Amino acid sequence: MSPPRFLVYLSLVASVACAATPDDDRATAAAAELAAGPDPQIVFWESLTTLCDQAFEGRVVESQPPDTSFAGKTLVMHVRECLLGEIRIPFQVGDDRSRTWVITTTETGLRLKHDHRHADGKVDAITQYGGDTQTLGTASAQEFHADSLTAALVPAAATNVWTIELQPGKLFAYALRRDGTERRFRVEFDLTRPVASPPPPLGSLTGGRTMIKVTIVLGALALAVSGPGPTMSGGELRAVASMEAARAAHTMTTLPDGRVLVVGGFGATEGRIAGTVIYQPTTERFVSVRGFTVRHSHSATLLANGTVLIVGGYDANGGYLDQAEVFDPPAGTVRPVGRLRYARADHTATLLNDGTVLITGGAGTAVDSPACKILDNLYHQQITEGNLIPNIDAAWTEIAYFQIGDNPGRKEPTTGEINFANIFRHVREKGYTGILGMEHGNSQPGREGEAAVINAYRLVDGG
Repeated sequence: MSPPRFLVYLSLVASVACAATPDDDRATAAAAELAAGPDPQIVFWESLTTLCDQAFEGRVVESQPPDTSFAGKTLVMHVRECLLGEIRIPFQVGDDRSRTWVITTTETGLRLKHDHRHADGKVDAITQYGGDTQTLGTASAQEFHADSLTAALVPAAATNVWTIELQPGKLFAYALRRDGTERRFRVEFDLTRPVASPPPPLGSLTGGRTMIKVTIVLGALALAVSGPGPTMSGGELRAVASMEAARAAHTMTTLPDGRVLVVGGFGATEGRIAGTVIYQPTTERFVSVRGFTVRHSHSATLLANGTVLIVGGYDANGGYLDQAEVFDPPAGTVRPVGRLRYARADHTATLLNDGTVLITGGAGTAVDSPACKILDNLYHQQITEGNLIPNIDAAWTEIAYFQIGDNPGRKEPTTGEINFANIFRHVREKGYTGILGMEHGNSQPGREGEAAVINAYRLVDGG
């Protein structure tokens, strides 16, 4: 159950092209390393997921300075949850179930965090410390360098480097070194001898399914929670997490397992489309996932089989997308499923009773039919926007009929502000041979008014 094959190379190149960020140098370096062969982080992740639902006993093989808190206690690691973009590994020390190692995917690699809980399941004050990978590492070992949150929580740990080592079928190791000091710690687990799964870690949802309603508020997420759960109170509304990127024009889809898929949207940085994240109710955090087409103003529809159909939208350059793809939550995969006949965005998608999805409306490309063209009403264009000639040029290939009327008053040319002489000259030079409709009244009554209309057209059409 790997993150959708990461698609590291494509996603990293896309992130470099979209906007300059502090991670760009790391992304470029990672992409260059990837070109040399299989991505070791994918291999590492997939090896780790083969341990899902298994537990193993371990022992401390290094502790400097000596730490007696582990002495004489049974140490068990349990690969308990393998979700899309997140693997949770509770580490039980004797009867202490307060520790969980959380490994997630990011836009540039992998991340390790430490989830610490009190006996009542509430979050410890010192929690979520950890860090990110700075290189692709190897298929058997990944290093995580302390992040700014860690430095703020535990200043002495600012130089921490954690290593997760995995030798499939042989050994799993968790190690810590603190650069510049003698601090070292390493615990190893024997993968040849699985043990019984321990009780759930503190803070996990062991009761019935909790009902969760979610909404994005100013780039963060608020929860309205009801139902059982050791850390959740009925009817409470609270801010719980911030996404890695603020966004708008995204979609949010509640998955059958209670997680929330947040796809795309345009970000706070001009020209940048936000990536895809999944909200994990059990941890109240967002996890980045890869493999999705970058887009905004699209549709996302939960299908009857639990998959999500994602259709259309705008790309990073403002172009319309005709691409459709399906996300399979249990498998953690995204796959293309064809293209729309006409690209579009800001449309609607409705799941019908027979399981099909009706896609209607939206903004998009022309329908590519000679029987459907644009009527350019110059009077209405002038009173709503102006810029008549630039707008004519922008839609030129689709215009088949001009309606004429001056402003104000909607009378014949020369009675208002529109320079019809320039407009007629412009469309003639572009080769227009279609219809010019007189969609206006006369400025004068009777035969004099009719004569004035004829003279006006002769004047603006060059005599």
